[in-house]
Amino acid sequence: MKMHLLLNSLLAFGAISLLGLRAVADPILPYQLPIAQQLTNDINSGAGNQAALGRANQEFHHRSRSLSGDLVILRSLNSLLHDEPNYPALLQAAADDYLADFTARSAALADQLRAAPRSSTKSSARSLLRRIDDSLSNAALAATTSAKLRLLANAASRFGPAVNIVRNALRQPVGLSSMSARIGALDFQATRGFIAGGTNFQATPGTSNGLFDAGLGTFDVTAVANGGVVRSIHLHVEGIGTNTPATYPLGVGQNSAYYRATDLSTRREYHFDARSGLTNSLVTNAWVTFDYIGTNYVLARFAFLGTNSRPPYSNAPNTVVTVSSGRVQLNFSH
Repeated sequence: MKMHLLLNSLLAFGAISLLGLRAVADPILPYQLPIAQQLTNDINSGAGNQAALGRANQEFHHRSRSLSGDLVILRSLNSLLHDEPNYPALLQAAADDYLADFTARSAALADQLRAAPRSSTKSSARSLLRRIDDSLSNAALAATTSAKLRLLANAASRFGPAVNIVRNALRQPVGLSSMSARIGALDFQATRGFIAGGTNFQATPGTSNGLFDAGLGTFDVTAVANGGVVRSIHLHVEGIGTNTPATYPLGVGQNSAYYRATDLSTRREYHFDARSGLTNSLVTNAWVTFDYIGTNYVLARFAFLGTNSRPPYSNAPNTVVTVSSGRVQLNFSH
């Protein structure tokens, strides 16, 4: 029944317009209705603390126009009823239902955001959704209903801004092809023509980029970050399917990745090839995830560990480089 209510709620509000505001009395979502029904039963029967029950009944019928308004009502009910018989379990159940609902809303927004081109607005949207997810994760572990509701209220207050910033991210113009990553503790940024590559999706004749036969896609890209030490990252992935998001291993079969660094001052080159079996606390596997394959650009994330299989001088130590938090946008046309 709870899942039925959750699904009905999500269908009613839609994916992006999940927070449509309604100027109505009572909470906008149905999860507090069992509490209201118990209040009606107890008030009619004269059971319990009638003064507290009456105040709680008034609180329930306050007007809510948002998710935050719902949580204000539920936190008030919890304050008034947590010591009354019949209510602690109902309050806990309502909090759990809001947690499930909010988790689904956050996931829906993240799914909408996948298709947005790379931009500072998209980065801000990801950051805000992470803060929402952090609040929800902590709410799931909360030891008391009061603590859970406080964290849910924190998440609820961010959904409105999150909806707006996700919508704005989807409206951003498509920028130049670009790649970013972390190489150990160093930032890697490549754009403005320092990225080259292509795709061969072997599309059925008459179809366009982004519409291709399953399992036939190939992705190949190289990005260069210029400077005193010139650094580059290369990714090559085959057998790409039509579904996104989808993850493919690196360093396996024909799928490869490497990191190169050229120290101009010492005239030495360092070569690090992805190794699928290497792991550490940041990178638990060598992988690339395609988040979006559209008609004019591809969005992907990646990470891998590489070893210097070609040492720059004899007796050079066998070192490992960590390539993490990788993101790439490769345009078909711009």
